Amino acid sequence: MALINIKRISSTLVVFEPDPAELDSVSDFAVWANLDPDSAHQPTASGKPENWWMENSLPKFVAGQPAAVSPVINLNGPANTTLPYEDGVDRSIKGTVKFVNTPLA
Repeated sequence: MALINIKRISSTLVVFEPDPAELDSVSDFAVWANLDPDSAHQPTASGKPENWWMENSLPKFVAGQPAAVSPVINLNGPANTTLPYEDGVDRSIKGTVKFVNTPLA
């Protein structure tokens, strides 16, 4: 599982962290947490509607409360490939999921 935080770095810069987020290529999932106190965000696959992965945006972070967290998004793809995604609310915010081989324990 990848927990991807949405963080405001400055008044004009918001990032997905980590970037790239690594997921097992066969069956894995991602969850986003909005830690931005200024804006709501809605991760979605690049070029897709804002509600492609989740119906509603994640409300902005409020100090002293738990961060809003996305539903579990099941993603998979061939090993050593990437899946670009973006914020459906602000399309300038971009991130990447990297699919990797994870050895079985």
